[in-house]
Amino acid sequence: MMLIVNKMSYLKMKRLLISLLCTAALAACSDSSEDINQKAEKLAEKAASKQVQTSSSPAELRPENIANYDEKVDVNKIGLALKKAGVDKGQQKEAEWNQRLAAAKTDADVKSVLREQLDMYRQGQQVLSGLEMSSEKGRTIHTHLLNGFTGTVATLEPLQNLDLSSAEGIVVMNESMPKIRQYGMEIVQGMKLWMDLMKANNQPMDAAAEARFQEKMKEVEGKLNQLK
Repeated sequence: MMLIVNKMSYLKMKRLLISLLCTAALAACSDSSEDINQKAEKLAEKAASKQVQTSSSPAELRPENIANYDEKVDVNKIGLALKKAGVDKGQQKEAEWNQRLAAAKTDADVKSVLREQLDMYRQGQQVLSGLEMSSEKGRTIHTHLLNGFTGTVATLEPLQNLDLSSAEGIVVMNESMPKIRQYGMEIVQGMKLWMDLMKANNQPMDAAAEARFQEKMKEVEGKLNQLK
């Protein structure tokens, strides 16, 4: 009987530990030791330079003369922040996490995956908390993402100290599912709006990367909708 209970509790935990982190959308964001704000401004100006004629004067590339300059900077700030937090590595880790959860036989096995996911969410929360957006659309995206990361951390953290196979552990996991769904949807919404803002400001990813991104978002939404 205990073996059945353990198996059920670990299956519940696997459903909770959905990888909400997406690689494809961050592929174009280069690593840099530069300050995120400075790097974002450079990327915005670089994108703007591709939109104007080669005969344009340097004055046309000044921030005040670039259309939607604040949006261009904000979209790059968010991408750089997520990459700095290691979010781009989440999808690479997903297969490994799923294998480890499928093979889990003890609380320690499950909680090792939980700790690794929590570390990424905490990093995302920390880096996003330090960002200031300059545009209305940037602030909307930032709010969705920060709320999602913060809520996910707050929901998963208490599970570290529970016996997941106990009656209490199962109750807490059941109570956590709608919260993970809520905060996960916040992250998905933020990522979708971020993608839209990239495209609106002529900074789209290539067609193959966008297709992978859309497929991943659809997959995550499907998993989240099962957490009711």
